[in-house]
Amino acid sequence: MENPQPDTTHNLDQLREDIERMHDQICYALRGPVRILMLFVIGAEGRYVNEISELLDIPQSTASRHLAILRERGLVETERQGTSIKYRLTNVHILSILDDMRRMVTQEKS
Repeated sequence: MENPQPDTTHNLDQLREDIERMHDQICYALRGPVRILMLFVIGAEGRYVNEISELLDIPQSTASRHLAILRERGLVETERQGTSIKYRLTNVHILSILDDMRRMVTQEKS
């Protein structure tokens, strides 16, 4: 199966603009492994901040700070349930993208 190649010859300016936007929004948000782990932990069902901090063994304040960045960058959204706030992925497709990247790196080690 062939790998699809982006057509960079016709609209390089648009590609450049899209990549700059992607870098500003997504790459910054994914700086550091904790935020990437958070996205996997949140998963398709979503999680509360206390669950996330417990699973990742980090203080709740640290989890909240990272979640705020993920939210500012549009990768997670919140849903208030009573006095608690549940974090959900804005697009679950990010999980398959991150998993593909993880597999690519782990295959290189083999």
